[in-house]
Amino acid sequence: MTTTLSRLTRQYPALPPAVVMKTALLSIGVRFDPLMVEAAWTALPDFRPHTLPDGSKVQVPYLMKLENGSLVRLRCSEESPFTIKHQEGLSFLLLDEGAPFIQFSFANRPVWHDQTASDGTPLNACGLNQHGDMMVLNLTPACEYWSTPRNESNLSDIRNKRSYRCAFCGYGLPDERSRALGQKEGHATIPPLSMKHAAEAVSKGIEAGARHLYLTGGSMLDPELEADRYLSIVSGLRDVAKDVYLAVGSQALPPSRLKELKAAGADGVCFNLEVWDRKVWQHVCPGKSKFFTRDMWENSLVQAVSVFGKTNVHTAFVIGAEMVFENTLKDPETALHSNLEGARWLLSRDIHPILSLFWPFVGTDMEGAAGPDLHFLLRLFSGVHELRLELNKPFPGNLACKRCLYMQVEGDFE
Repeated sequence: MTTTLSRLTRQYPALPPAVVMKTALLSIGVRFDPLMVEAAWTALPDFRPHTLPDGSKVQVPYLMKLENGSLVRLRCSEESPFTIKHQEGLSFLLLDEGAPFIQFSFANRPVWHDQTASDGTPLNACGLNQHGDMMVLNLTPACEYWSTPRNESNLSDIRNKRSYRCAFCGYGLPDERSRALGQKEGHATIPPLSMKHAAEAVSKGIEAGARHLYLTGGSMLDPELEADRYLSIVSGLRDVAKDVYLAVGSQALPPSRLKELKAAGADGVCFNLEVWDRKVWQHVCPGKSKFFTRDMWENSLVQAVSVFGKTNVHTAFVIGAEMVFENTLKDPETALHSNLEGARWLLSRDIHPILSLFWPFVGTDMEGAAGPDLHFLLRLFSGVHELRLELNKPFPGNLACKRCLYMQVEGDFE
């Protein structure tokens, strides 16, 4: 029987079938099934409810854990050829045009999710999330770009009148999360109680099998203050996190501060460029462009390699965001060329790109935009894979792997 995946794997023979499968699931999604609502009672829930055709909203799981160990974010689509079928217990089958092709389960809440810190504070309120074997710690969720208005007189469209936030981002407004963690705008200091809770939560995550710890947070306008912030977090966690890979996912920090970060206990960094084309970067990431500059970002990545080593510097991209706005890379061929050009530049300098799929979420400046085409993604992933082979730069797998990269496919080339 000819199915969607069998046709795609024949069309892209250079890609492992697992990569083709995961890309298709992320791009065209899985048809909604009421079984998903039932599963969400015990599974890790999506932070955005699914909207049904009649406008009502239902809670669905966040992640699918495939039989091959790969983690995939659940995307519901009424037009998808992929459906699910319940088996025994918590096990399900994925079907492609009615033909079964892989078993999976919905990822459960972390075992520590319903536990408390030593003073009774719920661990799920301490800034930590866990996806597969990666912990993501965000002690400073409020982003200063969100609260910094843009007042340039030549700005005409509504997105540019809002703030300096990244156009694809829907997460960073100062709110009860940041207030509960004690975050104060313009201050790098992490409250001691927040650090204590975070250390306890991280310790529980490691007991539950986590192998990676990724530190992230809202952006600051001052690079030196942001460096101070992450130095304090790394220093406060290194003892409890000594057996896991600890990566800093801040903005590009001043090169003069990178040795301090490594001495404090960081194993690597991931300074996310988001888009490669310099002109498009100004539109998609106006805050990074104004307050950090592109030259500083690239220089920091290059210098980080000399400090952390050839397999410990990464930068993530939001693939598809470069094609959304007017005066950006509307032509897919131009966008493909730009992304491959960026991948070559980075890999030749031992900086490892991580390609995340752009999903246009409600509440962002790109709300309602079309995501990247499936064939565009497969061509891009194939091209980057060929570059890695040509330059002998395999994906390191230390910062993240297929068991935790749920919106990316780099780990599925294992």
